[in-house]
Amino acid sequence: MTMIASSLLRQITRSEGCHDPAEILKRLNFAVKTSLHQDTRHGLSDDGMDAAICFVSEAGPDQKILKFAGAKLPLICVCDGEVTVLKGDRQDIGYRKSDTSFNFTEHTIPIERNMSFYLASDGFADQLGGKTNRRLGSKRYHALLQNTAKGPSGNSWKD
Repeated sequence: MTMIASSLLRQITRSEGCHDPAEILKRLNFAVKTSLHQDTRHGLSDDGMDAAICFVSEAGPDQKILKFAGAKLPLICVCDGEVTVLKGDRQDIGYRKSDTSFNFTEHTIPIERNMSFYLASDGFADQLGGKTNRRLGSKRYHALLQNTAKGPSGNSWKD
């Protein structure tokens, strides 16, 4: 699935010149379904993925914006010690039940110097570990990101 998605993303962004995260996810959903013949009743597979796309662009002198769209994956923003979660849409990519006409939501965020952004699969918070071998969970994951953002690498904006 990774190789298929990588090839299709390259085609969508480079060959077709699409740089709109929501439109990329829509095209990727259609392309995965048709590539795997999951758009027909007679297809044998039912494979797909969750995905998130971000683009950072210049919005003016010393101003950047981040555009995000997610297919079941969130974007996590930490700013001044506060965690904000922008949820992805409840629509996945490529599976038989995926709606190829679904329009993904695009979020636009003005980037400030004290912001950090994180993308991760749902498997990260579900990871077992520690002395009790418990799930990391969303709350501990967000606390970990808050602490990470406070460190020297948290401010990655370079002048």
